[in-house]
Order: sequence, then structure tokens, then C-alpha cells
Amino acid sequence: MSQRLRILYMVMTVLLVLQTSCFKKNAIVVEPPEENTDDTPPPPDPKEEKKVLIIGIDGCRGDAMKIADAPNIHGLLPNAIYSFDAVTRAPTISGPGWSSMLTGVWSDKHGVRNNDFSSANYTAYPSLYHYLKTLQPAVQSVSVCAWWPINQYLAVDAGVRINAANDAAVKDSAVARLKNSDPDILFVHFDDVDAAGHSYGYTLEDPRYMGAISKTDAYVGEILSALRLRKDFEKEDWLIVVSTDHGGRGTSHGGDSYTEKNIFAVFHSKGFSSKEVLPGPDALKTEELSDGGDGQYAYLTDFYDVDAYAVLTIQFQVKASGLSGDIPFITNKNWVSGMNRGFVINIRSQSWKVNIGDGSRRVDVDALNVPNLNDGRWHTLTTVIDRSGNLTIFQDGISCGSANISGLTTIRPPDDTRVKLVMNEDITEEYGRSNFTMANIKIWDAKLSDSYIAANLCDTVIKEDDPYKDKLLGWWTGFDGQGNVFKDRAGGGYDFRLSAPPAWQVLQKGFCNEDIALNRITMVDIMPTIAEWMGLPVDYAAWKLDGKSLLLQR
Repeated sequence: MSQRLRILYMVMTVLLVLQTSCFKKNAIVVEPPEENTDDTPPPPDPKEEKKVLIIGIDGCRGDAMKIADAPNIHGLLPNAIYSFDAVTRAPTISGPGWSSMLTGVWSDKHGVRNNDFSSANYTAYPSLYHYLKTLQPAVQSVSVCAWWPINQYLAVDAGVRINAANDAAVKDSAVARLKNSDPDILFVHFDDVDAAGHSYGYTLEDPRYMGAISKTDAYVGEILSALRLRKDFEKEDWLIVVSTDHGGRGTSHGGDSYTEKNIFAVFHSKGFSSKEVLPGPDALKTEELSDGGDGQYAYLTDFYDVDAYAVLTIQFQVKASGLSGDIPFITNKNWVSGMNRGFVINIRSQSWKVNIGDGSRRVDVDALNVPNLNDGRWHTLTTVIDRSGNLTIFQDGISCGSANISGLTTIRPPDDTRVKLVMNEDITEEYGRSNFTMANIKIWDAKLSDSYIAANLCDTVIKEDDPYKDKLLGWWTGFDGQGNVFKDRAGGGYDFRLSAPPAWQVLQKGFCNEDIALNRITMVDIMPTIAEWMGLPVDYAAWKLDGKSLLLQR
């Protein structure tokens, strides 16, 4: 470099340094980023692929799953929206149940009322698979079932349908699919729990039924392990749904009882917080008295001496759909003969009657010109026993029968009987049982007026200014919701004991048959939840869905 160029270079360098010094106060200084101390997990990668695993466990009561030894399913709950108080609707059998789950509508729309699918209306109310095939044709859907009619009728639009010989084969096929292929939606159906219910009873007390749930849970564990070992699992966003099609009662199902309608539902994803959906703090839970299994009845081994009272009024609410015969609703007598001492308010075919006797004379009063009780609605039955006058009965506040009973002597049960008052049995505990729900049972040592009876049909409380408040001998709401008794709210301490462990059911209708708003998951919520998870443009009005998505509850 020449001498002249060296001098020019040095001058330019000095000028540059001076210029930088002059403008330093206006320079932009980029500080290093502060350390992120926020513990909030990062949002999910928008590129994560949405996928769904649906595990259906046929015939698994919700309350049974709640207490079962099922560590794999229960292990999903810390990141799940779930409920053990979820419900389906009658008819509580597999065809309608799985149809409601996968169409998002009840049987009055999809048309399936039994297991032959002959009345199915899937054209108007298609399954989830149809919407996926139509709106997301690239989605890979697989259905693996131990009960083949699901694949034959309901899952016809699934990409792959596999009918497995048994539950072990279902598990093996599902594991193989997760390991060796790339399903976007995988439906898995297990059948052994339902088989155990039919063989041994859908009951929490039978170790074979509960053991079948545990065995199925072990299969579920193997499927979950295969899912988590997928090579792209970290890039996938799985919604895992576990549910059932119906519950059961005795060794069967199909009816409208709570234990048949009670299901469970679990919606798990790694981004979910734990949220149990409960019916609500104001929900009332009652117990159905039944003839299933050993039968459920309620009894007292001690009570007031009814002969000490000149007048008694007995009132209760009852709901039933299958009454027959002459089983007692409530009695203090041996019902083998109406002449025996005591009273009985009993079923009479699809209606009811009252009998009273003193050992040598009997009086019977039939309910006349009233609606039958087999309509699945609540009815209020009231009996006024005036020892010096008439026995008068009322249904829903309307007088429907009366007869003179003056001259009857003792109506208390014999001293040597263990049971003094009983519901759904007689005091021998050997007469027989029926199926119905009784609640809000009250006994007064007073003759209630006709106007009071008509005006207070639906009350579940006793007001402070109630004119008969101090005349209550016993009051059993039946809303205890836990334990093995109907507690006496009248203060006498005469708690009705239940003959078998109860299955408390959430009251869905008030005593005037009005709907009770409940916060609960239903069977038809499953399909729209999955559809929205998969990004389908769910049109609730056009699809005429009965269910709702639960994703907003995350």
C-alpha cells in the first residue's frame, strides 16, 4: 500500500471513531433476553396432528368404574374431563347405546330401538364415520369390535373394520394397529364386562363383575402403552375417550332405571386439566327399591306404637314403569292375609289400594278413576286413617276412595316381629318385591285437610309456618345420597335401613314432574366432542344433534 493510501485510511478510521462517539447516546442497545420464570406450559404445537382413541367397555356401570381396580383408566383422570354420573337413555341396550354415542342423537331420531338395527335411520342421522369420510376423506379410521353388529351396521363408513373373536383379540388388534399403521381415529369395543353382568349381575358387590372391569383395564393399559410408544407420539395430539353403552340391573338391562342408564365418560388429553363433571351441589339422589338380585327394601325394627294415635296420615311420592301384583309400597303387617293386624298401602296391578285389619276384620279401599302408576312419572299417594271414621285415599291431591273403619281395634304389628315398618316387602321379609322409587315419605299423627293435601304435593321441605309441622312422627326424604339408610328428618331417630348396598340415582324430575337442570355428561355429547376435536365444521342445527361438545370445559 502506498504512503498516501495509508494516511487516507488512518484519517477515515479516526473520523469513524469520532462519529460513533458523538451518536452513542442514540444507539439501540439490544439486551440479552431475561430468563423465563413462567411455569405455564407452552401452548401445544399447532402442527401436532389431532387423533382420537375411543375405548368402549360394554355394560359397565358408571358407579362400578368409579370404585373398580382400574389403574390405567383412572390414570387418565389427572388430564381429563370425566364423570361417573353420566347417563344414557332407555332403551338401555347395545344397539341404541352405541348408535347414540356415534351419531350424537337419541334413539327417537336414529331409530335404533333394539339390537337388530332394522329401524335404523342413519341416512338422516349419520355416524361420526360418515362425517369424517365426507368432510375429511384423508382421515384413516379403524373400528375393532368384539360385538360385530357395530361394524356391520353403524361403522360402515370406517376405513377399516375388524371383527375380533374375543376381548383379548380386540386388544391385540388395537395394539398392532397403533404399532404398525397410522390411524387417525381408532374405535375399540370390549364385551367381557357385559357378559359378566349377564352371568353374575351388574352389581358392585359381585367380584366377578368387578373383576371383568379390572381385566379390561389391563387390556386398556396395553393399548395405551402401544400408543405412547409410537415413534411420532410427541408430534401427535391424542384425545382418548373411554365410555360404555349402558349399565344394568340384576342380570339384565334395557329399562329406564338409573342403574341401567348410569354410564361413565372420560375425555383425556395431555393439555387438559382435571375436571370431574358432577350433577351439582343441589342435586337430589334417591334409591330405587327393586326385585333385582336379592332385592332392595327398606325397614324399621322400631317405631312408634300406632295404636296410640287416633288419626294417622301417610304420604309419599312414587315413580314406576313396571308395577304388577300386590307388593306393598309400605306396611306394618304380614300381608299373607288382609285380616292380619296392621295396614298396607300396596300395588294393585298398575294402580294401588289400602288394606287395614285388626285380626278379625279387614277393610279394603281401591284407588278408583285415577291414572295408572306405570307411566314413569312421579305420583303423590296419601292415606288418611281416622280410627273413629273413614280411611280415605288421595292420588295427586284428588280423593279417590274411602271406607268406614270405625270399630277396628289394634293395628300395630305383633310384638315378636323383628320388622315394625317396611317398604317394598311385608314384615316377614319374605313376601316379595317389586321395582319402584319412593321418596319424601311422611307420617303425621294428624288428619291432613283436603286443601293441604292438594296444595303441598311437590314440597321437599317443611316450612316453619307449616300447620302440621309439629305433628310429624317420621319424615324420610330418601335423598341421603350416601350410606345405607333413609334418615328420619322428623327427629325421632327412626332411620330406615336398606337391605342391600344402595345405588343412589340422581333425581332428574321434580315431584311435579318438572325437569331439574343438571350439570352432567350424556351419551350424545361424545360424538360432537370428537368431531370438534378432529376439526370438523360441526353444524348442530343442520345435523340435528342432541349432544354438545365438552371441549369448552377444558
